[in-house]
Amino acid sequence: STENESRKENAEDIKRKASVTYPGESVTEGRPSGTTEPTQDAAPALPSPLPTPLLPSPTTNKMSTGTTNPEEATRILTEKRRLAREQREREEQEKREREEIERQKREELAQRIAEERARREEESARKQEAERMEREEQERREQEEQQLRLVAEKEQKEKDEIMRLQKQKEDRK
Repeated sequence: STENESRKENAEDIKRKASVTYPGESVTEGRPSGTTEPTQDAAPALPSPLPTPLLPSPTTNKMSTGTTNPEEATRILTEKRRLAREQREREEQEKREREEIERQKREELAQRIAEERARREEESARKQEAERMEREEQERREQEEQQLRLVAEKEQKEKDEIMRLQKQKEDRK
């Protein structure tokens, strides 16, 4: 950000310097009117001690950069566009990063929900299996008890029959 501030300060300095024209200077050239490219032999024209800022004419009000030099205006405009593009790209990158983070959060939440659901289903299946095994064990015990009762009843009937037959035998004697 200090680099951006430095660039802005430099651009503002250039604008200020470029927006001032001196008497006798051409608005488009930045040199005294009627002169060509200065040579080493020719002494540069001295500016007046009090510079008079050039007011933009109503027909050239399109240039609001404060410079009368088209190359400088182009450079300033290009720099502004570049800075705006960089800012837009940074904002778009930040937006993509935020969206990516949100997407990852949603995926992680969905993953946790799926894992929790799977864990509950697995726990439910284990519980149902344990209940089924308990019922089967209970049924097996009940069948064994039923068989033991039947065996005991049969043995009791046999004993009763033996006792009755012995009593009959004794009664015949």
